[in-house]
Amino acid sequence: PTPDDADIFTIGDSSYYVASTGSDGGILTGTNHRKAELDITKLVSDSSGNLTSADLDAETFTYRVTLTVPLETDCSQMAAYEFVYRADDDPRLNGNTPFSINGYQDGDGYIDGENKSGAHYRSYTVKKGNSSIADSFTVNDDGVTKSMTMDITLNRLEVLRFTNLPSGTEYTIQEIYANYRQADPSRDADATGSDKESNLAQQGYSTTYKTKKTDDAEAVSGTGTTINGVITDLDIRYYNQFTNTLSMAADAELKVKKELDGLEWTDNSRYYFKLTAGTAAYIDGTTGTSPLPTGVGSNTGRTQFYISSTTADHTYTFGRIRFTKPGTYTYTITETDSSWNSVAAQVINGV
Repeated sequence: PTPDDADIFTIGDSSYYVASTGSDGGILTGTNHRKAELDITKLVSDSSGNLTSADLDAETFTYRVTLTVPLETDCSQMAAYEFVYRADDDPRLNGNTPFSINGYQDGDGYIDGENKSGAHYRSYTVKKGNSSIADSFTVNDDGVTKSMTMDITLNRLEVLRFTNLPSGTEYTIQEIYANYRQADPSRDADATGSDKESNLAQQGYSTTYKTKKTDDAEAVSGTGTTINGVITDLDIRYYNQFTNTLSMAADAELKVKKELDGLEWTDNSRYYFKLTAGTAAYIDGTTGTSPLPTGVGSNTGRTQFYISSTTADHTYTFGRIRFTKPGTYTYTITETDSSWNSVAAQVINGV
């Protein structure tokens, strides 16, 4: 217990007091507190029964995380790491390796990074003790707080953990996209980047969440894609678990094979193709627009590509398309010139 006449002072998030011991002077006594941790955990459930376990492993989910702290807060020790659950649900740190944070938007408050070749998204690494997160905080309009925002992607059973968060840290975690990769502007006309609206419903997902702290007996459950909270306790971990459930989903691919009659493939041979969505006629009598490819993993969905002499089997895919309602879907595949303008008589309509 702290003596009634003790002088109490704080350093960071730890409190200390000096107790008198007579002529020998004072004894400094105090308690160090470990700063809080913030977890984001991803679970996926398939009620449709149409996807394999490997399919579910390949699903990706993008979260936008915002941290807000008082202006004078030292954020230099903030870090982020990835965990993967083992079969016994024991989260293990991936050998203390830094976690790659996949961002989908540039601008103030976003971590700078290099383009990851061929993947059509940006990869960032936050290392323990490095000031990358701290440098991403910008002063808010209120003049007394600062915030940073980053986008990260998780697969099922993956966990992102933020460490060294001081008391008073406000956080917002918003799930935005499923299976979304920033498109390649040179090949894909719908390269909308992070301006794209949330596609969770279009991908067939509903979202629920649970939150709790280390010492909580019960978790708090809710329906929706956003969790807001404040770090009020130290020596503790804040859990945030998102579960996405597929109620109905089936995937398919549209591929193109280019064959030449009376011509030879050369090193400069390139043939361009474009996919256009037609009408979707659902069995419930309603209509809509056929979904376009989203792709997954390295198989990035696109609406335009070319087939060259080096393309395997001279065959390429527009990527995976997800269907969430039974019905008839129509598409048009057009062979184009290099500017994606139609070439006469090279149109294939399909259902």
